Amino acid sequence: VTEWITFADTFPIDATAQIKALQELDGKLSQGSILLGNGLEPSEADTVVFSVVVPII
Repeated sequence: VTEWITFADTFPIDATAQIKALQELDGKLSQGSILLGNGLEPSEADTVVFSVVVPII
């Protein structure tokens, strides 16, 4: 969870840097539907990251 809280806390303001961060996130999500755990139920980490990236996407 700490990794994803840090991701959310340090999410860049610059559009170019945001694209890079979202590409890294996409790479992690290509391995599964959620960031932590297994299955389809979102974790706290998923909620934190979603709340940061939803205004961008």
